[in-house]
Amino acid sequence: MDKVDKKLLEMNKDIQKLLKENEQNEQGQTKQTQLIIKDERERFAIIDKEFIKVRERMEKWERDDDSFRHNLTGQVKEDNEKLISVIEDLLHKSDEERKEILEKLEQEREEKEAAAAEEPKKRGACFICQDPGHYAPDCPNKPERKPAATYKGPNGYNGPNAYKGFQSYKGSNTYFQQDVFRPKQDGPSIAERKQNSNCYKCGQQGHWVSECPMNDEFWNEDIENEPPQSPRPILVPQPAVQQAPQVVPPAPKKRKLSLKKKDQQ
Repeated sequence: MDKVDKKLLEMNKDIQKLLKENEQNEQGQTKQTQLIIKDERERFAIIDKEFIKVRERMEKWERDDDSFRHNLTGQVKEDNEKLISVIEDLLHKSDEERKEILEKLEQEREEKEAAAAEEPKKRGACFICQDPGHYAPDCPNKPERKPAATYKGPNGYNGPNAYKGFQSYKGSNTYFQQDVFRPKQDGPSIAERKQNSNCYKCGQQGHWVSECPMNDEFWNEDIENEPPQSPRPILVPQPAVQQAPQVVPPAPKKRKLSLKKKDQQ
């Protein structure tokens, strides 16, 4: 009887949960989604009353003497088992109905979400064709995107050798050569400025100090300039040093003694 009592109580909790989910408020609306029809709800209410009777009978057995409880006839056990089987069938049937209704509700929810997602698109208009119903990224009249511009070599050739000969000015002297690509600039070109400038090391005109032949570190055989026999020194004007005028203090005057002091002496 203990197993039967435990099973009945568990099933009663399930039925109470189902009834609570479909409990109606004052306006006649269910608190949650109505998953059980009205007839089924009434049937479960009737079954719940039967459970109340069973629980009262079980409590009475607990209060009675142990000897009386253990000497119950088999007819009472058989009646309880029949009641349990009937309740299990009802619960199984209601579970299947609940699953079907849940699937329908899920389908309705997905349809409502899809309709809500399409609603703002119907109100808005495309920036390209000005037609409602879609946005610019989905517009059929959207122009094709142009490819990004690519660098072409000094001679306008765009290929694997387009960058041949191009080196950075860091750690290299080929940046200032004429055949190397460099950006356009206003004013005299690099070659003109080099031709009109003087080297700070040897004083010769036509190259810079970084390309001076007198530098062993930057020796370049392609440069035609030769070091001069006597390098022209660079004269830097020195500021004149001004000396403060010497002030000679005047000689001290001789002091004269009075006649009275001479007589006393």
